[in-house]
Amino acid sequence: MRKLTLILALALTVSLLAGCGAQAAESAPTEEPAPTEEPAPTEEPAAEEPEATAEPTPEPTPEPLPVIGAEEGAACSAELVNLTGQDITEVYTQYEGEEWSEELLGEGNVFLAEERRQMFFPAEGAVDVWVTLADGSGLTMHGVPAGAFTEGQIALTEAEGVVYLVYTDAQGQSVDTSEAEIDFYEAEQARIAAEEAAAAAAAQSSSGGDEGCITDGLFW
Repeated sequence: MRKLTLILALALTVSLLAGCGAQAAESAPTEEPAPTEEPAPTEEPAAEEPEATAEPTPEPTPEPLPVIGAEEGAACSAELVNLTGQDITEVYTQYEGEEWSEELLGEGNVFLAEERRQMFFPAEGAVDVWVTLADGSGLTMHGVPAGAFTEGQIALTEAEGVVYLVYTDAQGQSVDTSEAEIDFYEAEQARIAAEEAAAAAAAQSSSGGDEGCITDGLFW
């Protein structure tokens, strides 16, 4: 009888232990899954602002050059630099078959040494250009091709003191008229010498050719 009681007590104990285990299992809280971290939003690169385009600095408008002649009615023009070493006080032009023009600089106006000016020509073609220098010399550039060039330099030869033109033609070739002007100069000097010799001969002839006649023992 006692043995049976012990068995029952053990069975009851086991039953109680099993019930407590199930209750513990049922009452154990369910573990929540760890929260999934959301990926940090990818930062979009800031849009680059377009570089400001620097506005070009406008070039200053060059001042108009002093002029020789009149722009009104001019057929062509050229920029000329005075490289004679002297101021030019007068300028005249003459086309073939015409008289010399009026003075083109104007009263009191001087084309300074090293100065650049715009010269206006009333017609294209060969034109003689007379200049008077500060020392009073009056010199001519012969057959200047008006309309065939846009820039040139007026210069003076050292030996002869002859004025000439250097310019670039339509083909881009540099033209120096010094040799042609020297030829004009030498031909003019020969002409003057011939005229003076002829005048001297005429004066001698007009004296009657009486040299060697005797009057009261005197020769004359």
